[in-house]
Amino acid sequence: MKPLPPAPPYRIVAADQLPPDLEQAAGLDWKAARVLSSAPAEAPRDKAAPALPPAASWALYDLAADRLLGHEPAAGSYPPAGLAKLATAMLVERKLVAERRDRRAERTPVAVGAEAMVRLSVQRLLEAVLIASSDSAAFALAAWHSGTTEAFVEAMNRQAVAWGLRDTRFACPAGQDESARSHAVDVLRLAARLMREHPALVAIASKTRLDPWEQAVPNVNLLLGTVRGVDGLAAAFSPATGAHQIATAAHEGRRLLAVVLGAPDRVVCARLAAALLRKGFSMPAAA
Repeated sequence: MKPLPPAPPYRIVAADQLPPDLEQAAGLDWKAARVLSSAPAEAPRDKAAPALPPAASWALYDLAADRLLGHEPAAGSYPPAGLAKLATAMLVERKLVAERRDRRAERTPVAVGAEAMVRLSVQRLLEAVLIASSDSAAFALAAWHSGTTEAFVEAMNRQAVAWGLRDTRFACPAGQDESARSHAVDVLRLAARLMREHPALVAIASKTRLDPWEQAVPNVNLLLGTVRGVDGLAAAFSPATGAHQIATAAHEGRRLLAVVLGAPDRVVCARLAAALLRKGFSMPAAA
């Protein structure tokens, strides 16, 4: 039986709902940006969930120049949701490299469906995490790395301190625990480190679909293959957290990273991230 990553907790939006012409959002006016979504709103947020800031937070960074181009802070922090899987993948990648392990030969059990367990390679699990945002793959990688979920979360938080993520607290390898917290600049720091130090993960995250399964599983990042120049990096959504997006693109020797947290739905979030990149590339490069 071929294992399939669990279905994302959000719908896949057709590519024609994300036209590359994003000038209307380039001013990044939050209220105006809400009307850009041509798709129905996501499910209402859980009223019992931790209170979220009232509007999206974003950050824009020039990776080559090591320069923050802009930042809209939030009134509070956000659960990182599925973006926590980037940290999970990075810890696994660090172990593979440090211990010189073969990512395709290393295998570990992963849950498929309600009862079935199969053994998949660490490489395959990284692909499921970074392309399909698979929760079960994230938990399997955590067990391979540290033995237990609890031990892995401790390792995530130790590493967050070492990475300088001063306002980030992880609580789950898959980002399911809403007690976790982060903000746009910390997420930007995490993404920038991944881009600089882990080219193998960047290559995985740039793929438009997870193959081969019984049916191709599309990348949860709506910008891949729909907005010219965007080649990564991650997206997440849950009713309690809203939509998050990390987008990256290269143009004329520059590499930009955009982070948007707390958008009302995935389409608006993707469009805001793409508009940030467009705005950043219109700004003069650092001398």
